[in-house]
Amino acid sequence: MTTVDGKIVSGKIDQAMGRTSANPLLAERLREKFENCIGRALPVSRVAALAEMSERLETLTDMRAVSALLCGATAGRVRKAYFG
Repeated sequence: MTTVDGKIVSGKIDQAMGRTSANPLLAERLREKFENCIGRALPVSRVAALAEMSERLETLTDMRAVSALLCGATAGRVRKAYFG
């Protein structure tokens, strides 16, 4: 890269962040990436709820909540139906 004043700066990264478990993304960055990717396919109204559920998949007792959001239910309806 060449800076505005003409200085040339270069470097090399052997493994990108998140590429391996030895160099994981920070939780905030991973959520940002998830929301960016899923937000291209689904309405914003469902993205945050899906991100939240994906962070706690191990504790969900009913995967139908995730399926419902992926298939078109609103986040409010899913939370009410599956989480009381």
